[in-house]
Amino acid sequence: MKLFFDNLDREMKHLIGSTSVALQRGICVGDGQITGYFDLLENLLNGTPISVLISIGVALIVVVASTRHIRMSILAIVTIGGTVSATAATVVLLGWRISVVEATVITLTIGLSFDFTLHYAIACKMTSTMDHRDRRLRMAMSAIGLPVLLSALTTFVAGLAIIWSTTLAFYEIGVFMLLVTVYSYIFATFVFTSFVYVFSFFCENEITRL
Repeated sequence: MKLFFDNLDREMKHLIGSTSVALQRGICVGDGQITGYFDLLENLLNGTPISVLISIGVALIVVVASTRHIRMSILAIVTIGGTVSATAATVVLLGWRISVVEATVITLTIGLSFDFTLHYAIACKMTSTMDHRDRRLRMAMSAIGLPVLLSALTTFVAGLAIIWSTTLAFYEIGVFMLLVTVYSYIFATFVFTSFVYVFSFFCENEITRL
């Protein structure tokens, strides 16, 4: 649609430039619904990345305020970014096109994927006084692993319940809930905890405190 309007605008400018002075004030009049829909899509295309960046910034502030560990917060944001990227890539492979529902889904992905990672980050912080990183990570996983799994399961079941809807918007929301739940759980449980273990952020002398 953008290509169509770009071509129309270019042809209109060429037509006005090649006509008499009396016709150089001419305008191209189209259907209001079409132009309104194009304006909506144009704003969604430009506004969705900005909304994603703002949401990630807010998530970073919340993680830093909750954990008071800058480097662990950065790892959490990297994990959330991976979840968002995986979800967005999957919906693109499914053939989704940018619209109101899709733009809302992409923005909400950050908020929903943020929850599991924050739980693990808080659990990691609470075990930071223990003396061995294997024991610390094992303790953190045993404390928060089951609640996170049950939370993911309830969200997954909710998405599974509405995925059979014949209404496109409800179907896409159901698919979104399934995708974001699976990716959030995988990235938070395996990727984030691996980051924490590899970079040894439990060690007191390696922790950057605010």
